[in-house]
Amino acid sequence: MKHTPTGSAAIAGVVPTRPGAVSVETPRNPSVLRAAIPEPLVLRIPAAIRFSGLSRSGLYRAAGAGLIRMVKLGPKATGVDVASLRAYLARLPEAQIKAPVSRQSEVQ
Repeated sequence: MKHTPTGSAAIAGVVPTRPGAVSVETPRNPSVLRAAIPEPLVLRIPAAIRFSGLSRSGLYRAAGAGLIRMVKLGPKATGVDVASLRAYLARLPEAQIKAPVSRQSEVQ
């Protein structure tokens, strides 16, 4: 009788080889693997900058204003709370971009 993995084991590509042992298969679709990995609760400063698109100083300004929560991860390590960063980004105003004016209408 062949064992077919179900649930999260099937999603992550974990296939039992013998009782008590597993091997991990690389999925052909990387989004399947990403779906199985939970989102982190805290990002280090460089990762938060890449995630948000903010500059380092912009990140610290928002934290100083109490808009983003930062936590100490150690004596030299600072982390940014992902939930507060997402909430801050959601509160930013939407960009107002005007449609470009075609050059033909200017010439006439």
